[in-house]
Amino acid sequence: MHVRTSIIRLVPDTYEEAIALFRDIILPSAQEQKGFKGAQIQHSDSDPNRLIVMSFWASVEDLLASEPPAEIHMHMERLGELIENTDQDNYFVVHRM
Repeated sequence: MHVRTSIIRLVPDTYEEAIALFRDIILPSAQEQKGFKGAQIQHSDSDPNRLIVMSFWASVEDLLASEPPAEIHMHMERLGELIENTDQDNYFVVHRM
């Protein structure tokens, strides 16, 4: 399994809207993509504006081919407005032990 990890800093006071976009729009869309295995969003109670977003994929090819469909681009643009900065496109292999 392969994971894409993004560390995101949200614009202050936008946490609830950003989580709703992930939960209601982006993740359901990702579930329709080939090889998508799930996702996690983590944040700290002391800094809710910093998120670690992980999406899990069956293969590196599926991960690299993943792309938001055209019908959610306006939601992705809105999410982009809520993000202050991001460190993304970190790819890892997940080893189960």
